[in-house]
Amino acid sequence: MHRLGKLKKELARECGMRPDRFSHLRSGTRRPSQQEVLRIGQGLRLDDAVVNRLLVAAGFAPLTSRPSQTPDAETVAGRLGEPERAIALAEIERDLALVRRAWAHYVGVQAANQARDWAHASDRYQEGVGLYWELRAMAARFLGQVNLAAASAHPHLNQVAEAEARCVEGIEAVEMAGSKPFEVMLLTRLASIKRLRSDYEAAGRLYDQALAVVHEWGRDDNGTDPRLPMQRGWRAHWTARIQRMQGVLELFKGLPLRALEKLEPSLEHFKRGDHWDELAQVCYGLGWANGLRGDLEAAASWDRQGLAYAERHNLAPGREDDRSLLQGHLYLGGDYLDLNDAKSARTHLEQALKLAQHRRLSQYHEIGRVYLMLGKLEMQEGSLDGALPYLQAGLRFFSSQEEKVLLSTAHNQMGDLYLRRGGVHLQRALDHYERALVAARASRPPNSYYECAALVNMCRVRVRGGLPSAELRARQDGPPASETEWDVDTLIGEARELGRVHHYRNHRARLAVLEAEWALRQGDRAVAHRAAGDAKHIAHNFSPFLLSEVMTELRKLGLPEDLIDAPAAASDGA
Repeated sequence: MHRLGKLKKELARECGMRPDRFSHLRSGTRRPSQQEVLRIGQGLRLDDAVVNRLLVAAGFAPLTSRPSQTPDAETVAGRLGEPERAIALAEIERDLALVRRAWAHYVGVQAANQARDWAHASDRYQEGVGLYWELRAMAARFLGQVNLAAASAHPHLNQVAEAEARCVEGIEAVEMAGSKPFEVMLLTRLASIKRLRSDYEAAGRLYDQALAVVHEWGRDDNGTDPRLPMQRGWRAHWTARIQRMQGVLELFKGLPLRALEKLEPSLEHFKRGDHWDELAQVCYGLGWANGLRGDLEAAASWDRQGLAYAERHNLAPGREDDRSLLQGHLYLGGDYLDLNDAKSARTHLEQALKLAQHRRLSQYHEIGRVYLMLGKLEMQEGSLDGALPYLQAGLRFFSSQEEKVLLSTAHNQMGDLYLRRGGVHLQRALDHYERALVAARASRPPNSYYECAALVNMCRVRVRGGLPSAELRARQDGPPASETEWDVDTLIGEARELGRVHHYRNHRARLAVLEAEWALRQGDRAVAHRAAGDAKHIAHNFSPFLLSEVMTELRKLGLPEDLIDAPAAASDGA
């Protein structure tokens, strides 16, 4: 009996549990947990099949396989795309080698102690201290990686401030570790967060800083380092990626020509590889830039290419990206709206709306833009009641975000709806246009493109709605005193100057139509004729679609047909 009791105690110890607990389980008076079943299987050295039978008997699902050992470096890094996979693999191998060196040092010193070689053991102290500092640097880099991963997730949970804090902490850690790749990635992530918060100045500085780190790293190249080709490939990839992000930043600022200077070299780099996701994003940027310049056909062509690249990217196992597909359908839907192809626009926007229902995409700004585009489509087809819920959904979305440009867009579109309704809704239109102006000015620096758009819209409601300044001042529930209370001539003058300084031809052409309409209301046909000629002249040098829009609006004013049909000048001169 004594030997049997001793055997039970040894078995219990080998299974990692108390002898009394082991006895209860053995006798069947207690039900084991899943972990206890696994510990018994390990302690008794049972094979997988027997462990699975025990699990099933205890009411648990069988294991598909025993808990695996730590995966090798290739398996871990294999879940990443290139060139991140190559650099991650190199870092993992270096980390493992460092840990092995540290343990080899410790075991070697202890072996010297066991051999009573005290002098040798003592002499290796400084070597151990050196390994300690290398391990500290590795840990600091890992802290930077942890912060980078968190900063990538937080914005999608609408936790932008937390994401920014993680980036700042991560940058401090990787600077201490001397890890250039993760410093670049963290600076780039922080720049993108600043853009989300409409701080375009800070975003621009951080993108420049990230590129400076890339170039500094290149100057330190060691020609004998076998990792050099991999490092050069990574730097080229990230240089092109940051250029793409700089281009998008310029687009948010309403500067398409400056955007093209960044996007075109980025495109050339990614075309040399199979980075379909990056190619999709560059094409979408080029589509946006061409749209701002008035080349709507080119915009649609680039967005079609972008969607094709996104679809190709999604064919790769483990690389599915619903967002890139959502973007393609959204942007193409917008292109077809501008091209007055409502049927094609609806096809793509409804597909975008279907993709937008995926929960993992819920915080991407494209979700709000889908609602705004569907509202615009309903308005284009004459259904103001159908447009309202979409526009309200878009406005609610952007009101909960820190991105001011798209909030300005949402208010402008709500204003357009109430302007179309007219009558008692005109004041609500003006209120939304003012909020659009405030949002555009809230970005850093103020976004002059969307500021100009809001001013033109305010001119439109004042000219066409006939709301006098006295009525505006009398309203106690409206926005605080601002441009909405200016006289029409002053308001037109501010919008005209902003458009002239920044060469916003689309805004200037539409404003010139309003100037012609205002002059006619004042009985000044000479000024009206001159403004109509300016509108045609500017629109002609922007796009045929804008020129068609301007001609339609001028005909509504009852101006002479010979004035409207006269050829427009070939150069803007601005």
